[in-house]
Amino acid sequence: MREFYVYVPFADRMMDDFAAALVEEKNKKNRVLGHHTLIGRANQGNTARSPLAVAGSYDRLYVCIHGASKRAGVGVYHTSTWGRTANTEVRHEVSGEGLAGQLVDLGLANKSIDVRLWTCWGGGKETEDRDGAAAGDHDRRSFALRFATGLKARGRTSVTVTGYTKLVDLGVARLRASGGKKKLQAVYGQDTYGATDDGKIQYKVSAI
Repeated sequence: MREFYVYVPFADRMMDDFAAALVEEKNKKNRVLGHHTLIGRANQGNTARSPLAVAGSYDRLYVCIHGASKRAGVGVYHTSTWGRTANTEVRHEVSGEGLAGQLVDLGLANKSIDVRLWTCWGGGKETEDRDGAAAGDHDRRSFALRFATGLKARGRTSVTVTGYTKLVDLGVARLRASGGKKKLQAVYGQDTYGATDDGKIQYKVSAI
């Protein structure tokens, strides 16, 4: 039976809240088939040396990390420092290859796993690859493609990588209202919100 796993590689309140709600809502709806499991990080009390090793053949692993609106090929996370006089937030970037290496080090196996990057523009933007050219020409390689390339370099050639060319919805209230259905978002803003099911790009690592 195929299992679904959700993993947030870097501490992020919005991502952590979304991932927890996603697993909760999915398991309310699908009590037998399509079971979802949240894989915790070490700083969340997960003591497993290889936490991602639980994902096996034909399973799906959602990896939740922010995308960059103006830079192709990177994921984004933030750290906050709270002080007496001021609070600071530091933006960090991780390349697709860098994230791939981290997941392999955490036990991602060389099996037929569908790794889905729940990342805004992780597959490149729908209408252009950041330079005005048509999407898919890879002149500025997407986060998903660089991630897949990184997996290939580490011998994970049986894995399939899925990325998206639109914003991904992290609204917990909307997630609960839809019964756990994950949605893509056409544009910014509540008033112009439009859920779509297209915008998916897949890479078979063996074919890169």
